[in-house]
Amino acid sequence: ELHLSSKHPTGAGLAPEAATASTNARAEAQRTSNTSKLVEDEERVTGQVSREVYLLYATSIGALFAVCILVLGVVSEASRVAVDGWLSRWSDSVVQASRPAAEKGYAPEVVAHDSSYFVRVYLVLAVASAVLVLLRCVMVAFGGLRAARRLHDGMLFAVLRAPMRFFDTTPTGRLLNRFSKDQDAVDGELPD
Repeated sequence: ELHLSSKHPTGAGLAPEAATASTNARAEAQRTSNTSKLVEDEERVTGQVSREVYLLYATSIGALFAVCILVLGVVSEASRVAVDGWLSRWSDSVVQASRPAAEKGYAPEVVAHDSSYFVRVYLVLAVASAVLVLLRCVMVAFGGLRAARRLHDGMLFAVLRAPMRFFDTTPTGRLLNRFSKDQDAVDGELPD
């Protein structure tokens, strides 16, 4: 049993064992009040997007979509390099054709092509590059839509099956923020 001193209402001037018990009781009351907060603080992570988030997004897209997007990205970039290389070769052939045979540095049996040959090859490479870029963009759009649907459905599934305590401690605005702003950030920033 605790006996408070009449000197101070907080227990100053108590017997040593009573003061220790009073301090322990206050510490326990403070811990209890901290754990029984009605609204819990929101957890925030700042900095770069982690690998786990990208991996979750890739699995939400689907393995086939993710591989197709990566392959189309590499092939479309290779086709752009091929177009640039072909332009370089074309311009080199024009420069070499304008020099005298002694300065050209190659055997006279090398056949110089006319401009229509270079134009036809350039046209084929440019169209192929454009088609590959278009296919990659379409795959990214459909993959992003698929990932957005799966992530949203997963969030909705978790919220609908959450215990009532979750709704007591989580403000409605925070939930709406997750379903709107954060989903928009995932849809807009991760595919880029």
